[in-house]
Amino acid sequence: MAGLSTLATIASLAATAVSAVGTIAAGRAQKQAADHRAAQLEVEAKQEQAKAQQDALALDRKKRLELSRLQARAAASGFGAADPTVLDLTGEVAQYGTLDQQLARYGGEVRAEDRRASAAGARAQGAAALRNSYFNAAGTILGGVSSMFRRYG
Repeated sequence: MAGLSTLATIASLAATAVSAVGTIAAGRAQKQAADHRAAQLEVEAKQEQAKAQQDALALDRKKRLELSRLQARAAASGFGAADPTVLDLTGEVAQYGTLDQQLARYGGEVRAEDRRASAAGARAQGAAALRNSYFNAAGTILGGVSSMFRRYG
């Protein structure tokens, strides 16, 4: 009977150890998935910045074309480039065109920062999942040992 009791104790400890190892493996898998998601978010952040830069360049081109068009119209209508109305209009086009460019860059930076913050959050969740898996595994082992001591003295 003592041999069967010892065998049952060993089997119980083995099952507890397997459960603990599985818990840690699950935590590692969660961390790996979170790290992968964070890496994707970092790439998206860079893409947002690049897109915003391209948008700003397109807006700059649009602004320059509009300024050119404005001067061509002014010249065709007999106004000179130094005419106060032409100067006011070109100043306004330049001001709003520059504002549009700055807003495009700012919007891209905000979206990129949002992605970077999400990446940091994903990494933190992964680290917490791994840490919790170690605590849960330790709890499983301690619970198994405690149960054994209660049962077998």
